[in-house]
Amino acid sequence: MAEAVGVRLKALREYFGWSQRELAKRAGVPNSAISVIEQGSVSPSVLSLQKVLKGFSLTLDQFFSIDAGAPVPAPIAATEDDDGRVSCFSHSIGQSNVGVTLYRGALNQVPLSRIPSSRGLLVLSSGSADFFSVGAQFSLVAGQSIGLRACVPYRVEPSSTDCSWLVVDLPR
Repeated sequence: MAEAVGVRLKALREYFGWSQRELAKRAGVPNSAISVIEQGSVSPSVLSLQKVLKGFSLTLDQFFSIDAGAPVPAPIAATEDDDGRVSCFSHSIGQSNVGVTLYRGALNQVPLSRIPSSRGLLVLSSGSADFFSVGAQFSLVAGQSIGLRACVPYRVEPSSTDCSWLVVDLPR
């Protein structure tokens, strides 16, 4: 158990691009605490782990929902039908509530980091951007989309001067 927690914590810390020192500072714990957890030398108590996870703004439930070993699907290109409508996925979502959010960004702008609460889809509508998730990195161009998994953090960094993307939150 201690080793699995350590592997998961290290993957998450590396995803954010933080050193052990940075995570320790954000969580308010000694550097050595992060080190021994990541090495699997100790099995942290629930309270200790909750304190460390505050550095990421994650709950225990969210932390244990992350599957650092599951592959992130490669981006897919959008397709255009005869009526000129663009579709990036073909499954039906029925009568369920679907959330859609438009984001805009530009080169050298602060990247968007997010931890979705449900599965979804990110569709790059203009420009280009780099997509990062736990254990995955892709360069996206307009018309490509990528699936998002619940409780798996991701980051979008625009790599063009004008970039926009949609995030579609699909029902559970």
